[in-house]
Amino acid sequence: MIKYASIFIPATLILSNIFIFQRTYLKINSYRTEPPFFQTDFTRSGRIGDNSKLRSLFDNDVSTFWIKEQDATGFDFEAELRLTHFYDQDGFHPKHWENLRITACENETLKFVRPASMQLELFSREAINVDKELRLPEEKIIGSYTINFETDSVKRISIKKELKIEESDSFPKKMYIIGIRAKLPAPAGNAGKPCLSDIRLE
Repeated sequence: MIKYASIFIPATLILSNIFIFQRTYLKINSYRTEPPFFQTDFTRSGRIGDNSKLRSLFDNDVSTFWIKEQDATGFDFEAELRLTHFYDQDGFHPKHWENLRITACENETLKFVRPASMQLELFSREAINVDKELRLPEEKIIGSYTINFETDSVKRISIKKELKIEESDSFPKKMYIIGIRAKLPAPAGNAGKPCLSDIRLE
């Protein structure tokens, strides 16, 4: 009995560690592609169409998309994109983005089309330790843009000069979350509904 136990217990521990490692690895990869930041669809399009989930714009996959099913008062959606710093064994380091890239749907159908234009607001939101500070984070508008998709489905906005990311030696000192708010034309009759496929910092 002791002999079997001496084999069974180590084997169980090894298998458990493998399982934990795989689960952790999957969660890390999921975080890299779709961080758990706030995303709000004010049009509630996701409740109308299965292909209208807002998270599809931020999964780094241009084959997925978001269709604007109905209009909203004010902006259509708001989303936090990325934290301004990353961490490695040497500490925190600022990210060096140069552009915000927006991709509209290319394969137009009778149901959805590439929007003619888009109003976009880029903002930075203070990263705070919610366990220590009972307040709302401060926010700053970085820029407001009008994007024209009439000639091209992929547009890049240069943001290198606008983003002034400083060095930081501890979280969340001098760290911000970069986000956007956007407004697309309202769906018009049988003309097809506005569609986007990807938004990312690069």
